[in-house]
Amino acid sequence: MRSLRLAWHSRRWTHTLRDKRQTRADYLAQIPEVLQRQRFRDGILKGAGTAPPRYSLQQLGLSQEDLRIVVDSGLATFFLHVDARIASELAEGFYTIGPCGEETLGMVALA
Repeated sequence: MRSLRLAWHSRRWTHTLRDKRQTRADYLAQIPEVLQRQRFRDGILKGAGTAPPRYSLQQLGLSQEDLRIVVDSGLATFFLHVDARIASELAEGFYTIGPCGEETLGMVALA
């Protein structure tokens, strides 16, 4: 009986979250984090951020692998933050703090 309840609950949760996202898509599109994610995406597609760097990786004491780790972790943190905000708006998660620049802490970790 317990396994049947768990199976029903997990199926319902997935279905409910998907439905909620679709039903409230217009509202979710106006959340500041979602707007920023869209601006970021649009900027990347337009080639924003392609100006020559002021400093080389060597001058900064970074390897290409270090840079990849920092950028990957920063982007992952940002996108997880946006999804947490959406889940909270749909009563499917908890969102208790606003953004505080955590996506930039990868550089601190490398120091």
